[in-house]
Order: sequence, then C-alpha cells, then structure tokens
Amino acid sequence: MIELIVIEEVTLPPGWIARLERAVRHVLTAELGAAARRCSVGLSIIGAEAMAELNATWRAEPSPTDVLSFPTDAPPGDPHGPPVALGDVMLAPECVAPGQGGDALDGLVLCAVHGTLHLLGHDHATVEEERAMFSLQEQYTAEVREL
Repeated sequence: MIELIVIEEVTLPPGWIARLERAVRHVLTAELGAAARRCSVGLSIIGAEAMAELNATWRAEPSPTDVLSFPTDAPPGDPHGPPVALGDVMLAPECVAPGQGGDALDGLVLCAVHGTLHLLGHDHATVEEERAMFSLQEQYTAEVREL
C-alpha cells in the first residue's frame, strides 16, 4: 500500500486532500507498477510565506512558488520489501494558478502530479526533459480528472 503522510498547514475545502492523494497515488502506480505499493511520500499544504522561505533556502529564489519537491534519491523498492521514502511534495495553494481549463483544485492536482514526477527523477532542465515530463504531467492530470 502506498503510504501518504499529509500535513495540512493551510486548510483546504472538503474533499480536496482526497483528490490530491488520488493524484499522487495515480502517478506512483503508473510510473512504478507494483513497486508503488511499498513507497512513502510526504505531501504538505503550506502558506505562501513558508513556501517563499523554502524557495529562498533551496533554490535561492526569494519569492514563493506553487510546488517544490524534495526527493530522497532512494530508488523505489522491491514490491515485497520494506517501504521506501521517496521524498516530500510541498504545495502552496495561494500560489497555484487554475489548472488548464479548470479551477483551483485542478491547478493543485497538476502541481501534485508535477511534484510527484520530480520525486521519481523526472526533470525539465533541458528542452527534451521538459517535453517528456510535461507530456506525462498532462496525461496523468487528465487521467486523475476521470477518477
């Protein structure tokens, strides 16, 4: 079973956390198959001020952003072995733009998908990486809407 540890420092409307959890679980399952059952991910919902502090500390950017990921660099484990902590995804709802053709929740789902992809080693530092990662991001975000 995928373990999600959710810290909600900013309160979201009812049902939103469940949708974000489904998004993270969907990406992990799609990317890792059976090995996803032995993964742990932290998901924190934080304010803009806390996000600005993290962004300044870790990326030398003095302003808030919508999502930050902190991977542990631990590879996903054996589907039958001990759980592996993949890292943490930090979301700042007040910094999230509405999702493509959607609302604020859709924007948060897109950010949760984006952050989870980073935990799994995806990046967008080059044009090729960006194309591949954003394609997966769009695919998984659309699939989560259908869940």
